Amino acid sequence: MIVSHANVKGVRSHARNLDDEQLEALKNNGGVVGATFIPPTIGDQPSYRRLADHTMYIHDRFGSEIIAIGTDYFGLLNVDEPEGLEDITGIGRLWDELKSRGLGDRDLEKIAYLNAMRVVQANAVRWVNP
Repeated sequence: MIVSHANVKGVRSHARNLDDEQLEALKNNGGVVGATFIPPTIGDQPSYRRLADHTMYIHDRFGSEIIAIGTDYFGLLNVDEPEGLEDITGIGRLWDELKSRGLGDRDLEKIAYLNAMRVVQANAVRWVNP
């Protein structure tokens, strides 16, 4: 399963965000959650640092295998982008912040694309060979 655009309730209580039970279910079924740039899901002062809080919450409790990125630059609900993530060039800031918090290159590669690709490929086989 892919939850393409959500963050975590343990950092920000929001209807779109996932709680620990939902994150555990994603972990158990090999799914991913795409950390979203939608400001209300991040916090009162949304920024790349605050999004890193969400990412690290997931990483520290459930591992790096369930995290992806769900930027949603084309649908931020008519609100301003988070500070430091105004456009795609800001993702480097997020990577630098996550590195400063202890994530390595392999974790970042998983978050950037490997985790989402793994889930898509695993489910694509079901369509090709039903």
